[in-house]
Amino acid sequence: MAFFPISIFFEAVFLLMSLWLLERGLLSRFAAIVLLILEVPLISIPQVYIVESSGVLSQPAIFLPLLVSRTLGSFFIIMAYIAVASTLKFMGRDPLGRKPIPKA
Repeated sequence: MAFFPISIFFEAVFLLMSLWLLERGLLSRFAAIVLLILEVPLISIPQVYIVESSGVLSQPAIFLPLLVSRTLGSFFIIMAYIAVASTLKFMGRDPLGRKPIPKA
């Protein structure tokens, strides 16, 4: 019996790709923010799996439990904020987006 989780695979790929893009330039950091925001709807839809049993392929879909879904959603929202703060710091601003006050 073969078992392959499709949705969880793409969630992990998006997370790793966004972490990799956070180390690059400005456009890559914006792409990382978009990827982290797109993770949240992936958690709320049914998780699709490919299951093979005796030569028959099927795709059952199940939802994640509410506690897991809420925890992952909070994690991705926090990671998106970290990506925004990193992008703003790269642009020379503080984590809230304000320009620094010049010292006289």
